[in-house]
Amino acid sequence: MERNVSKDFAHRGFTLIELLVVIAIIAILAALLLPVLSKAKSSAQRTNCLDNLGQISLGMRMYADDHGDTLPSIVITNGMPWSNQWHFFKELTKSYDGLNGPSSPQDRLFDCPADTFYYGLSTPAPYIPTSLFLDPISDYSSYWFSRVNLRTNPLTGAPYDGIAGCRMSAIRKPVRTVLVADQPACFAYSWHDPLPSHGADLNPINNAMNMVSFVDGHVKYIRIYWDSTLALGDLPWQYEPPAGYDYQWGGD
Repeated sequence: MERNVSKDFAHRGFTLIELLVVIAIIAILAALLLPVLSKAKSSAQRTNCLDNLGQISLGMRMYADDHGDTLPSIVITNGMPWSNQWHFFKELTKSYDGLNGPSSPQDRLFDCPADTFYYGLSTPAPYIPTSLFLDPISDYSSYWFSRVNLRTNPLTGAPYDGIAGCRMSAIRKPVRTVLVADQPACFAYSWHDPLPSHGADLNPINNAMNMVSFVDGHVKYIRIYWDSTLALGDLPWQYEPPAGYDYQWGGD
């Protein structure tokens, strides 16, 4: 009698060992592919963020052109107190980006795709596992304008470094001077390269990587300096970085 080999094989199926080998191979392939996919996703998010900041910077340039070459200065918006006016520039410049009416979650140009967590305003600052963009306190913006020259440093009695209300043509180093940046750049952490030491409370990190646009119009992914001695202040926006960094907050 002739044996039906294909039929016997179909009935035999896989052994347990064969199944385990297949599962192991799939697990190995997944372990190899996941970092690659994660890296590709992060790269795509940075590209999207770069495009956002490039367009926002262009809108600010257009605003300045229409206002005597002058960058936005403080305006009280939406009834928010000064301490929450991180993003007032958006109210003044968003019409140049094609946005009209009250700020909303539909303002996707101001939404960094890597924005998935932030730290609250209280001390110690709590970790909040949701997008800063979606918090109305941010005026639906993931980005921060270099504007703290509108505040006085209590240690020196002089304004902090920033460029709100400055004439763009008077900024001496436009290629180095921050215009708009990821909000975490001001607080020494990163959405694009989050580190595990960030947990329940804000724990600043030196050289956190952030996307930054500059007065001359270019956008770059750069290291942000944090002074761990706290001699200059608690957070990066309170002082200029030392030599070797690619940015400055003020226009001098």
